[in-house]
Amino acid sequence: MRRLWRYCSIIDSANEHIAKLLIWLILPLIAIFCWEVLLRSVFNLPTIWAHESTQYFYGAYFALGGAYALKAGTFIRVDILIERIKPRRRAIVEAITGLVALAFIVALVWKGADIAFYSIKIGEKSETAWGPPIWPIKITVVVGSLLLGIQFLANYIRTLIFAIKGKELS
Repeated sequence: MRRLWRYCSIIDSANEHIAKLLIWLILPLIAIFCWEVLLRSVFNLPTIWAHESTQYFYGAYFALGGAYALKAGTFIRVDILIERIKPRRRAIVEAITGLVALAFIVALVWKGADIAFYSIKIGEKSETAWGPPIWPIKITVVVGSLLLGIQFLANYIRTLIFAIKGKELS
């Protein structure tokens, strides 16, 4: 039990630290938006790279932030059916349905890695006028999916222990 608790704590802490670093991605996003607005509105000189680069930053922000959202319990859930169930039975239902989520995360990492490696192999680039490489964001999606997966496992362990023992991991 102690090892499971330690694993869950390490994962929670790691995803919290990653989220605190991710917060800083908002600064380049703001800077790019301001630069583009200034050039477009004041000097009538729009850029070809600003829109796509902000999409990359936001994509990274979104992909890497999923694990923290799961840890913080801010994922959207449909609790209409299980909110009335007693906590231990709810944990049993969540443990069973969690297997579907686990299968989805495994598929996301597996196929995402295939797609990312292929993108690296062919040197895939965007088809826009700017044409930046696409593989960095594809790798970011895989890393974000891995982080989501290990956070899901930490949460799943807690749920499973509660379903079996009727008390939380401490």
